[in-house]
Amino acid sequence: MAQRRYTDQELFQLVLAADEEAFLAGDDPSDRSWKVPMTVMRQIGFESYIAGGPGTPPEFEKLRSLHAVLYRRTDTGIGGVHMGAFMFRDVFTKIEVPLIFGQVGIDPLKMTDLTPDQAHWLMTRPVDRAAFIDQFIDVFDFGYGLMELGRDRPVTSECRNMLGLAHFQLQAAAAVVTGAFDRRGAVQSALIACELALKGGLAAASVDEGVRRNLGHDLTALARLLGECEPGFEAARAVPAVQALPAYVHNRYASEQPDRRQTGRILMTAQYIAAEVMRSLSSRNFRADMQSMPARTWPPLVVSSDAPTA
Repeated sequence: MAQRRYTDQELFQLVLAADEEAFLAGDDPSDRSWKVPMTVMRQIGFESYIAGGPGTPPEFEKLRSLHAVLYRRTDTGIGGVHMGAFMFRDVFTKIEVPLIFGQVGIDPLKMTDLTPDQAHWLMTRPVDRAAFIDQFIDVFDFGYGLMELGRDRPVTSECRNMLGLAHFQLQAAAAVVTGAFDRRGAVQSALIACELALKGGLAAASVDEGVRRNLGHDLTALARLLGECEPGFEAARAVPAVQALPAYVHNRYASEQPDRRQTGRILMTAQYIAAEVMRSLSSRNFRADMQSMPARTWPPLVVSSDAPTA
């Protein structure tokens, strides 16, 4: 028996109904982008077919396109490993670290939302270019280091939890500075992320919880102690970096808050500290693998990753 021909309007109504059913079942938009077309395909008589690539039925492609109009691409994307931010002069841009399997070449500038003209401008300014390379490496190392945490050396669940919480706070801070809101709200998230990362490193080094708790929000003391416990932690650079940060409790209640540029520097310092902690706990060290950059060009950087372990 020939399959019934459905109009676009009829198919769209089936898509709406299937999406509502999946929504009520608790499926995320990214899951629904595949589940809904497959559900409707069964409803219109398809049981066995190719879903993606050569040989995909036009009916499935039609259903995918009908469902796609309901959501933005960011709603249904699978996401990435980590998100950070970079301040170019006084303009903030996202740094999005994609999920990579195997070995590929990437262009870090394509991991940002800079316009082509802004990207070119950045590359013609040696100091800003070097700062961007640094921040991209830090965001990359932290994101993949967290995903691979425990692969190179055992870590405690407490360490994993603290670094995971630092990940949330860093992403929250990056989302604030790259959005159209009062960017000073990123300061508290950046400071607590810095503290969580340092305490996560100390937990990995088996420093007693009471010692860590007694140090409170003292980032300088935390960084110094981690330098004593972890030879791989670059305390000589990290300690001066955290000393330049505002005190967490004072900042929380202060009427005067860091301005736009100060906020950017605070967040980028927190991203560096979190990455430095992660590098001390793993073999993940993109910076050590980097070669010198040409003056005005950016060759693809070869990066590699295993399948996620956490």
